[in-house]
Amino acid sequence: MAFFTFKSIALLCLSLILGACSRGTTTKLRATPTPSESGRAFHRRAHFPVYKHGPGEGASSAEIMAYVPSTQTLVYVDSLGGGLGLVDLTDSESPSLLKYVPLVGEPTSVAVAGDFALVTVDKGEHRGELVFLHLPSMKLVGQRALPGQPDSIAISPDQRHGIIAIENESVDEFPEEPSGELVLFDWTGDPEDLKFHNLVLEGLNCLYPDDVEPEFVAVNDRNQAVVSLQENNHVVIVDLVLKSILSDFSAGTIDLMGVDLKKDKIVELVGDHKDVPREPDSIDWCSQGIVMANEGELSLGGRSFSLFSDSGEHLFSSGAHAAEVARSLGRYPDHRSEKRGTEPESIKVTKFGSRELCFVGCERSGLILVYELAEGLPKFLQALSVGPGPESILAIPERNLLLVSSEIDKPKKGLRSHLSVFELGEKEETYPQIRSDGISWAALSGLCFSSRENCFFAVCDSNYAEPKILKIQNSADGPRILEETILQDEGELDLEGISLASDGGFWLLSEGKKARVVRVDREGHILSEYPLPQKEKKVKAEGI
Repeated sequence: MAFFTFKSIALLCLSLILGACSRGTTTKLRATPTPSESGRAFHRRAHFPVYKHGPGEGASSAEIMAYVPSTQTLVYVDSLGGGLGLVDLTDSESPSLLKYVPLVGEPTSVAVAGDFALVTVDKGEHRGELVFLHLPSMKLVGQRALPGQPDSIAISPDQRHGIIAIENESVDEFPEEPSGELVLFDWTGDPEDLKFHNLVLEGLNCLYPDDVEPEFVAVNDRNQAVVSLQENNHVVIVDLVLKSILSDFSAGTIDLMGVDLKKDKIVELVGDHKDVPREPDSIDWCSQGIVMANEGELSLGGRSFSLFSDSGEHLFSSGAHAAEVARSLGRYPDHRSEKRGTEPESIKVTKFGSRELCFVGCERSGLILVYELAEGLPKFLQALSVGPGPESILAIPERNLLLVSSEIDKPKKGLRSHLSVFELGEKEETYPQIRSDGISWAALSGLCFSSRENCFFAVCDSNYAEPKILKIQNSADGPRILEETILQDEGELDLEGISLASDGGFWLLSEGKKARVVRVDREGHILSEYPLPQKEKKVKAEGI
């Protein structure tokens, strides 16, 4: 029997795997990434460890970001650490911290206007503040009380108008008073001249008109703001000059294509899963109207991104594409299948040259999906691997840069928050991959080779509810998973090793409280089991 440790398996896999970005399948998008007409793609430029620059040894996170073109400075809010980080991006390959500014409360969003960073701060108990940071001196110069707990802020492209979403997020249950509202203001460049105009969102034909909870805001060059009401599955468009609502419409529902909530399979769902509210989180403007990331909140989740006209006409939804890409890359969160799947949460549209690109951040998969919004269907171009929980996407087209902030920071689990910097150039972001067509894989913990069949067999650990054996064929363009065999076992298997049996079946090693060696046939039926000594509560088995 061959012996494999996790490290040796990883090294062996890496030596075999060469690849670019993922291939996803959907009924509406191409199965493979569409090559850019210019031959240009995004590649990783730098990595900035946010957790090393927080207020102390506790958790720190990077959430919403803003950019200062005149000084090439990045500003991000650290909601976990309770502060504001300023990063020098002069050298995009080596970003460095300029200053960390502690704040009182939880910062939720930031926007830059002239010499000031405007930061929204949640003070708890339906209280909030707008804090002003003078960028040249990097000092706080004042604050204004807000009528509730803020979520997001946006400044118009001409920097003359601003909008703040006062969410007043429900704590114990939804709906829950008080309802949220919008705060509008005109910007003259002087915080002392700032005057608020409260816009109460009344009379909307939404699901919960008494608790609207505006979530995310974005402003176009016509000084119009689009606002997502996530829990209400609704969208509002506001005129920032007239300080009034222009229109509102429902985000509609989606048929969950490609997600089986009980098994990790690609199927079409019916019945209760047919009309699921999109419940958009992040939202942005594009040349065709509005794009939204359908994260979901109260329901099963929209699990996609959608395109609407600014009059509310539905133009496109990406269906199961995010799940397909995540599966292909080994990044599908199997344990989240019943809880909104990959959770597309953040979205950003920016023109790079003549191309209008849309970036979609999948919170639970650590992926950024890149699409081109050309005429007709969006074209899938690329998938970028980022840190856990991508929360904010910032594009700097004049420097061909793309930045992604990751909010999840769990020091005890080794999941740390950081900023990812990508550059658009002749190179393409690459990382080791195994390709698959609709078969989920992750956490490969055992590997063996069959010379007779000229293929590999691998097992996944308890990352998946159903233990499985994967058949992997090596080819000129990298390994591809051909098929999976689900093990027919009612017990708890945590697979850590696999070896060929002389009769064509397999020997498997399972660790945990029921550590044992298991013999199975090619159909996944268990033929025999051999318990391992239980001297400790849990046996750590690593190879077979």
